[in-house]
Amino acid sequence: MKAAKLHNEAQRLAALARYAILDTQAEPEFDAITRLVAQICDVPIAVINFVDCERQWFKSEVGLGVRSSPFDGSICAHALLEADMLVVHDTLNDPRFANNPLVLRGPRLRFYAGTLLRTDDGFALGTLCVLDNRPRTLSPLQIETLQCLARQVMQLLELRRSRTLQARAVAEQALAEQALADERRRSALGKLAGGVAHELNNAMMLVLGCGEIALAELAADHSARREVEEMVRAAERAADVTRQVLAYGRASVTRRTAVDLNEAVRGMAPRLQRLVGAAITLRFHLAPMLQAVLADARQLEQVLVQLVQNASEALEGREGACIDVRTGNLPTVVASGDAATAPEEAKAERCFQLVVSDNGPGMAPEVAARALEPFFTTKPFGAGPGLGLSTVQGIMQQSGGEVVIQTGLGEGTTVSLLLLAAPPQTTDIAAPPVQPLPTGTARILVVESDAQLRVLLARALTDQGFDVVTAPEGHTALALLEQLGEVKLVVTDLLVPRMDGYLFAQHLANERPWLPVLFTSDPANPASTLPGKENILIEKPFSSERLVQEVRRVLSVADSAVH
Repeated sequence: MKAAKLHNEAQRLAALARYAILDTQAEPEFDAITRLVAQICDVPIAVINFVDCERQWFKSEVGLGVRSSPFDGSICAHALLEADMLVVHDTLNDPRFANNPLVLRGPRLRFYAGTLLRTDDGFALGTLCVLDNRPRTLSPLQIETLQCLARQVMQLLELRRSRTLQARAVAEQALAEQALADERRRSALGKLAGGVAHELNNAMMLVLGCGEIALAELAADHSARREVEEMVRAAERAADVTRQVLAYGRASVTRRTAVDLNEAVRGMAPRLQRLVGAAITLRFHLAPMLQAVLADARQLEQVLVQLVQNASEALEGREGACIDVRTGNLPTVVASGDAATAPEEAKAERCFQLVVSDNGPGMAPEVAARALEPFFTTKPFGAGPGLGLSTVQGIMQQSGGEVVIQTGLGEGTTVSLLLLAAPPQTTDIAAPPVQPLPTGTARILVVESDAQLRVLLARALTDQGFDVVTAPEGHTALALLEQLGEVKLVVTDLLVPRMDGYLFAQHLANERPWLPVLFTSDPANPASTLPGKENILIEKPFSSERLVQEVRRVLSVADSAVH
């Protein structure tokens, strides 16, 4: 006869789960109790038994030879229905067990005595029981000993649970301390990076700008052209490292807007192809009709470059090397079962993916487990700061997304970026088409404290026909505005001496609200603090081409507003 379930069975099972005892390894303290109770009661079988929903599981056993059996044939399940103890002198004479398979076959159990393993709050988890294959009785001393040892089992369980909770608390404390140390290091690095980024970016802009000018003037077969190209690439790599450090230290600007994921990838394709070189096949698989995602477009480019660069480094010297870049909806891109790893925020809203995969050597489990850790790298010393994937993760977390890595030795690596869909109201806003302005008609005031960079910016705009006036700081710029005729646009750095870019732009917002301002970056300050109605910002270092594009876009928007 199958035992009935208790009225509070769900609560009893929850109490059993609290001890996390099921399917654990044998432990000498429990084995000692079963051996002792078998000797004292003079029986061949003794068991510490826990009754689960569909089985009974034996933490320790003597003479039985198995670790579990089905609930339907459990004699101990009947013991749970008793107040304290169940004793069956002869199972064949008890209608509950006369047809039990454990009685008729197998061990042919004829005697059973089990005392409950009960928690302090009254839940019976199982029994400490003794069994024999012949009818018999226990003496009062044997029964008392059985009950005493059952209490000892519960004390061991409580001690075991206490140790588990203590170990868990210690582990959680260690994780919290590590997280705090990481955050302090991140914060310190962010402050350091924010402090030096302005000067570094100015220097990189000078190198990039002068390199662009030199390349424009050098013939395609000039002997110095290759060296200049290498100089420009080195400057771009240095700028990428600066961005990585800023992103890792969370000192960079995050301006989440509606981004067309496919267009972003298409726009990056030429640069990515140059990055991987001719030895690696780079393929793009862009899903049609994707909704815009919510992301920082510049940081998304940075992340894509980092992932493709990581993949290309893993494929170096490998025949048939291939990198695939994919976009798509979450269910169509992630392999079956991986959607469970998506962040809760992504599950609650529609989610899209940008995926970079390679057919490289892949990563061992222990390496993959640490791949997102700051400063962790498998590269030789000096080959990189180990901030690549941790930077990617930091950027994605700032954007409300997540990073998922799928890899294995010999299986290549796939890194998936989970991106949230942009709200509908942001996807409906489209920038007016940029119409090239007639050269020589727009006067632009450039405010930049670095004299060399001021000359470089002025030259980039003058070469496109703009009338450019420059100033080293805000006070001088305000005086020039009073003297000059009509000025169409102000381009100002945020960190200039005396009256900095913030105060200067705030003054313009109050006195000349119609005058558009294009800010050049201080990456350590959020764009939301920029004065004026339009927080238009271009981060250093940027190319002359990018500057001209942004200037034309801002002027076109301003011109459309007037007309």
